[in-house]
Amino acid sequence: MMKPNLPWYDSPWLKEYRRARAWLLANHRAKVDELDALVSPLRTRQDFAVTHLSEALDLKTFAEMRDILSDVAIADISFEDMRNFGRFIQRN
Repeated sequence: MMKPNLPWYDSPWLKEYRRARAWLLANHRAKVDELDALVSPLRTRQDFAVTHLSEALDLKTFAEMRDILSDVAIADISFEDMRNFGRFIQRN
């Protein structure tokens, strides 16, 4: 299985960080290294291991979750998470 590229946690600030870094590259290239050093502690650790949901739960529980989620009405889905994180997150 291919290891995903996870240099950063995917949070709303990531878009803003990328915009700020692109702006610095275009306008103040000498400051890019400073920005990278400041946010470096926020990078995902090298020893971070991805756990896939299908591997974390037994197949019966996973199937039950899929059945429940397939019945969620589109009106009950929060699109805010799609805008911020790029994926749907269902909360109870």
